Amino acid sequence: MVMGSQEENDTSRALDKVNAIILFIDLVDSSKYKIQYKDDPTKWIGGMKSFAQYFTDVIKTYGGITVKYIGDEVMAAFIIDDKEKEKIVIGQVVGFLASLTRYEQQLTEIFGEQKRIKIAVDFGEVYQVEYQSSISEADQDTILDFLGTPVDRCARIAKFATPSTILASVYFTEISDSLTWINLGVPELKGIGYEPVFQYMPQDNADIVILGFQKLVDEDGEEITINQFFKKTI
Repeated sequence: MVMGSQEENDTSRALDKVNAIILFIDLVDSSKYKIQYKDDPTKWIGGMKSFAQYFTDVIKTYGGITVKYIGDEVMAAFIIDDKEKEKIVIGQVVGFLASLTRYEQQLTEIFGEQKRIKIAVDFGEVYQVEYQSSISEADQDTILDFLGTPVDRCARIAKFATPSTILASVYFTEISDSLTWINLGVPELKGIGYEPVFQYMPQDNADIVILGFQKLVDEDGEEITINQFFKKTI
Protein backbone atom coordinates (compact mmCIF):
# COMPACT_ATOMS: atom_id res chain seq x y z
CA MET A 1 0.00 0.00 0.00
CA VAL A 2 1.44 3.40 -1.00
CA MET A 3 1.18 5.86 1.89
CA GLY A 4 2.44 8.90 -0.02
CA SER A 5 5.08 10.16 -2.36
CA GLN A 6 8.75 10.45 -1.49
CA GLU A 7 8.30 14.19 -1.32
CA GLU A 8 5.30 13.95 1.02
CA ASN A 9 7.11 11.61 3.39
CA ASP A 10 10.40 13.53 3.40
CA THR A 11 10.50 15.07 6.86
CA SER A 12 13.86 16.69 6.12
CA ARG A 13 12.17 19.33 3.96
CA ALA A 14 12.22 22.91 5.24
CA LEU A 15 9.26 23.72 7.48
CA ASP A 16 7.43 27.02 7.38
CA LYS A 17 8.20 29.02 10.52
CA VAL A 18 6.34 32.14 11.57
CA ASN A 19 6.11 34.36 14.61
CA ALA A 20 2.67 34.10 16.12
CA ILE A 21 0.65 34.99 19.18
CA ILE A 22 -1.13 31.88 20.45
CA LEU A 23 -4.31 31.89 22.54
CA PHE A 24 -6.29 29.20 24.31
CA ILE A 25 -9.82 30.26 25.27
CA ASP A 26 -11.62 27.94 27.64
CA LEU A 27 -15.29 27.84 28.64
CA VAL A 28 -15.46 27.44 32.43
CA ASP A 29 -17.54 24.65 34.00
CA SER A 30 -18.56 23.06 30.72
CA SER A 31 -18.64 19.65 32.42
CA LYS A 32 -21.30 20.88 34.84
CA TYR A 33 -23.23 22.25 31.89
CA LYS A 34 -23.17 18.84 30.20
CA ILE A 35 -24.33 17.12 33.38
CA GLN A 36 -27.07 19.71 33.84
CA TYR A 37 -28.49 18.81 30.42
CA LYS A 38 -27.47 15.15 30.26
CA ASP A 39 -31.05 14.17 29.42
CA ASP A 40 -31.14 16.68 26.59
CA PRO A 41 -27.81 16.42 24.71
CA THR A 42 -29.04 18.74 22.00
CA LYS A 43 -29.00 21.52 24.62
CA TRP A 44 -25.35 21.24 25.68
CA ILE A 45 -24.11 20.31 22.21
CA GLY A 46 -25.87 23.37 20.86
CA GLY A 47 -24.24 25.42 23.58
CA MET A 48 -20.76 24.15 22.68
CA LYS A 49 -21.40 24.93 19.01
CA SER A 50 -22.57 28.44 19.91
CA PHE A 51 -19.46 29.00 22.04
CA ALA A 52 -17.15 27.81 19.25
CA GLN A 53 -18.91 29.84 16.57
CA TYR A 54 -19.02 32.94 18.75
CA PHE A 55 -15.25 32.98 19.23
CA THR A 56 -14.59 32.00 15.63
CA ASP A 57 -16.38 35.20 14.62
CA VAL A 58 -14.73 37.36 17.30
CA ILE A 59 -11.23 36.05 16.51
CA LYS A 60 -11.76 36.78 12.82
CA THR A 61 -12.94 40.29 13.65
CA TYR A 62 -9.64 40.95 15.42
CA GLY A 63 -7.60 39.54 12.54
CA GLY A 64 -6.82 36.12 14.01
CA ILE A 65 -7.24 32.53 12.87
CA THR A 66 -9.27 29.89 14.69
CA VAL A 67 -6.90 26.94 14.56
CA LYS A 68 -8.90 24.20 16.24
CA TYR A 69 -11.63 23.30 18.71
CA ILE A 70 -10.65 21.08 21.62
CA GLY A 71 -13.86 20.20 23.43
CA ASP A 72 -14.74 23.35 25.37
CA GLU A 73 -11.57 25.13 24.28
CA VAL A 74 -10.71 27.22 21.24
CA MET A 75 -7.14 27.66 20.01
CA ALA A 76 -6.38 30.79 18.02
CA ALA A 77 -3.33 32.24 16.30
CA PHE A 78 -2.41 35.77 15.27
CA ILE A 79 0.41 35.59 12.74
CA ILE A 80 3.11 38.25 12.63
CA ASP A 81 4.68 37.68 9.22
CA ASP A 82 5.68 41.25 8.56
CA LYS A 83 7.77 43.42 10.89
CA GLU A 84 5.91 46.50 9.76
CA LYS A 85 2.58 44.94 10.79
CA GLU A 86 3.85 43.71 14.18
CA LYS A 87 2.44 46.64 16.18
CA ILE A 88 -0.91 46.32 14.40
CA VAL A 89 -1.23 42.60 15.20
CA ILE A 90 -0.17 43.12 18.81
CA GLY A 91 -2.72 45.93 19.10
CA GLN A 92 -5.44 43.64 17.77
CA VAL A 93 -4.61 40.98 20.36
CA VAL A 94 -4.48 43.58 23.14
CA GLY A 95 -7.93 44.74 22.09
CA PHE A 96 -9.16 41.16 22.08
CA LEU A 97 -7.87 40.48 25.60
CA ALA A 98 -9.21 43.74 27.01
CA SER A 99 -12.75 42.70 26.03
CA LEU A 100 -12.99 39.60 28.24
CA THR A 101 -15.82 41.00 30.34
CA ARG A 102 -17.86 41.76 27.21
CA TYR A 103 -17.38 38.20 25.95
CA GLU A 104 -18.70 36.80 29.20
CA GLN A 105 -21.72 39.07 29.12
CA GLN A 106 -22.56 38.07 25.56
CA LEU A 107 -22.03 34.36 26.26
CA THR A 108 -24.34 34.67 29.26
CA GLU A 109 -27.01 36.07 26.94
CA ILE A 110 -26.43 33.26 24.41
CA PHE A 111 -26.61 30.48 27.01
CA GLY A 112 -29.33 32.05 29.12
CA GLU A 113 -27.22 31.56 32.25
CA GLN A 114 -23.98 32.96 33.60
CA LYS A 115 -20.91 31.89 31.64
CA ARG A 116 -17.27 32.66 32.28
CA ILE A 117 -14.11 32.02 30.34
CA LYS A 118 -10.37 31.94 30.96
CA ILE A 119 -7.60 32.72 28.50
CA ALA A 120 -3.92 31.87 28.13
CA VAL A 121 -1.67 33.71 25.69
CA ASP A 122 1.90 33.22 24.45
CA PHE A 123 4.21 34.42 21.72
CA GLY A 124 7.09 32.99 19.72
CA GLU A 125 8.25 31.19 16.62
CA VAL A 126 6.03 28.29 15.61
CA TYR A 127 5.86 25.83 12.74
CA GLN A 128 2.98 26.30 10.35
CA VAL A 129 1.73 22.89 9.22
CA GLU A 130 -0.93 21.90 6.71
CA TYR A 131 -2.87 18.64 6.77
CA GLN A 132 -5.15 17.16 4.16
CA SER A 133 -8.48 16.03 5.54
CA SER A 134 -11.47 14.70 3.64
CA ILE A 135 -14.81 13.05 4.14
CA SER A 136 -14.49 11.59 0.68
CA GLU A 137 -11.81 11.65 -2.00
CA ALA A 138 -13.80 14.24 -3.89
CA ASP A 139 -14.07 16.58 -0.89
CA GLN A 140 -10.64 17.53 0.41
CA ASP A 141 -9.85 20.42 2.70
CA THR A 142 -6.55 21.78 3.95
CA ILE A 143 -6.32 22.10 7.72
CA LEU A 144 -3.84 24.65 9.08
CA ASP A 145 -2.15 23.96 12.41
CA PHE A 146 0.66 25.47 14.46
CA LEU A 147 3.23 23.45 16.39
CA GLY A 148 6.12 24.37 18.63
CA THR A 149 7.15 25.40 22.12
CA PRO A 150 4.92 28.53 22.32
CA VAL A 151 1.87 26.35 21.62
CA ASP A 152 2.86 23.74 24.21
CA ARG A 153 3.78 26.40 26.75
CA CYS A 154 0.50 28.24 26.27
CA ALA A 155 -1.45 25.01 26.76
CA ARG A 156 0.42 24.36 30.02
CA ILE A 157 -0.15 27.90 31.28
CA ALA A 158 -3.86 27.56 30.49
CA LYS A 159 -4.09 24.81 33.11
CA PHE A 160 -3.39 27.38 35.83
CA ALA A 161 -6.02 29.93 34.81
CA THR A 162 -9.16 30.46 36.87
CA PRO A 163 -12.51 31.95 35.78
CA SER A 164 -12.52 35.44 34.25
CA THR A 165 -8.75 35.71 34.11
CA ILE A 166 -5.96 35.90 31.55
CA LEU A 167 -2.51 34.36 32.01
CA ALA A 168 0.52 34.89 29.82
CA SER A 169 4.13 33.89 29.35
CA VAL A 170 6.92 36.41 29.77
CA TYR A 171 7.38 36.32 26.00
CA PHE A 172 3.96 37.83 25.40
CA THR A 173 4.20 40.38 28.22
CA GLU A 174 7.40 41.71 26.65
CA ILE A 175 5.56 42.68 23.47
CA SER A 176 2.37 43.91 25.17
CA ASP A 177 3.73 46.54 27.53
CA SER A 178 0.59 48.62 27.08
CA LEU A 179 -1.15 46.14 29.38
CA THR A 180 -0.54 45.78 33.11
CA TRP A 181 0.85 42.40 34.19
CA ILE A 182 1.82 40.97 37.56
CA ASN A 183 4.31 38.15 37.99
CA LEU A 184 2.62 35.23 39.75
CA GLY A 185 5.72 33.09 40.11
CA VAL A 186 7.79 30.51 38.26
CA PRO A 187 5.99 27.15 38.13
CA GLU A 188 7.25 24.08 36.33
CA LEU A 189 5.43 23.60 33.04
CA LYS A 190 5.28 19.95 32.06
CA GLY A 191 7.68 19.21 29.23
CA ILE A 192 8.85 22.83 29.14
CA GLY A 193 10.64 23.56 32.42
CA TYR A 194 10.38 26.45 34.86
CA GLU A 195 8.79 29.52 33.30
CA PRO A 196 7.37 32.73 34.82
CA VAL A 197 3.61 33.15 34.56
CA PHE A 198 1.90 36.54 34.48
CA GLN A 199 -1.65 37.68 35.14
CA TYR A 200 -3.34 40.45 33.19
CA MET A 201 -4.60 43.22 35.45
CA PRO A 202 -7.46 45.26 33.96
CA GLN A 203 -7.24 48.76 35.41
CA ASP A 204 -10.96 48.85 36.24
CA ASN A 205 -11.18 45.42 37.85
CA ALA A 206 -7.85 44.72 39.52
CA ASP A 207 -9.12 43.74 42.96
CA ILE A 208 -11.65 41.25 41.62
CA VAL A 209 -9.09 39.61 39.34
CA ILE A 210 -6.60 39.19 42.19
CA LEU A 211 -9.27 37.56 44.34
CA GLY A 212 -9.89 35.13 41.52
CA PHE A 213 -6.36 33.85 41.91
CA GLN A 214 -6.39 33.25 45.63
CA LYS A 215 -7.37 29.60 45.26
CA LEU A 216 -6.17 26.87 42.96
CA VAL A 217 -6.61 23.12 43.10
CA ASP A 218 -3.54 20.92 43.43
CA GLU A 219 -3.10 17.47 41.87
CA ASP A 220 -4.82 15.86 44.85
CA GLY A 221 -7.91 17.99 44.43
CA GLU A 222 -7.20 20.17 47.46
CA GLU A 223 -7.60 23.92 47.36
CA ILE A 224 -4.36 25.86 47.80
CA THR A 225 -3.38 29.50 47.42
CA ILE A 226 -1.42 30.75 44.46
CA ASN A 227 1.75 31.12 46.55
CA GLN A 228 1.43 27.58 47.91
CA PHE A 229 0.97 26.31 44.39
CA PHE A 230 4.17 27.85 43.09
CA LYS A 231 6.18 26.84 46.17
CA LYS A 232 4.95 23.29 45.72
CA THR A 233 6.01 23.12 42.07
CA ILE A 234 9.49 24.62 42.45
